[in-house]
Amino acid sequence: MRYSFVFVILCSILGLIACETKDTTRKASQYKGPLIEITNVNAFYSDSGKVKVNLRTPLQQEYKNEDRVFPKGLTVNFYDAQLQNNGRLVADSAFYSKKEKLWTAVGNVVVTNLLENKSLLSDTLHWNTTKKIFYTSAPIKITSPKDKLAGKGIEAQQDLKRYQIGQPKGIITVKQ
Repeated sequence: MRYSFVFVILCSILGLIACETKDTTRKASQYKGPLIEITNVNAFYSDSGKVKVNLRTPLQQEYKNEDRVFPKGLTVNFYDAQLQNNGRLVADSAFYSKKEKLWTAVGNVVVTNLLENKSLLSDTLHWNTTKKIFYTSAPIKITSPKDKLAGKGIEAQQDLKRYQIGQPKGIITVKQ
């Protein structure tokens, strides 16, 4: 009788352990990838009915927060009031932050003032479209038919007519 009582207690304990419910439901993982992918983009942006920018890219990805990624590079052409193509930005990849209204171009970034044949080269460059400036803390080079400059960091007007370079080195031509 004593053994059967111990047996019943052991079976009850094992039954309780075996009946313990385990949460086997898996939590759904939140998708963090792009919601939209567009190929062969050729977009024009205008202000007051006049084209200001033409963006071309083989692939554009847009995320839930409206940020955009351009993983296969992009080319941005700038236009003046007479619709003359006066500048260009080319990069291996780029990112646009909707919240900050800031573009970041990465990899072989080249900004060119087509009217003055002046180029800015860097591996990383930020573009603030509201202030119409480029800036970076990365090493840069500026070349023109008369000047060759290098430095670390820059803040430049979008048309490269005025800029400030950190730690400048190089050759510049000064008008007398």
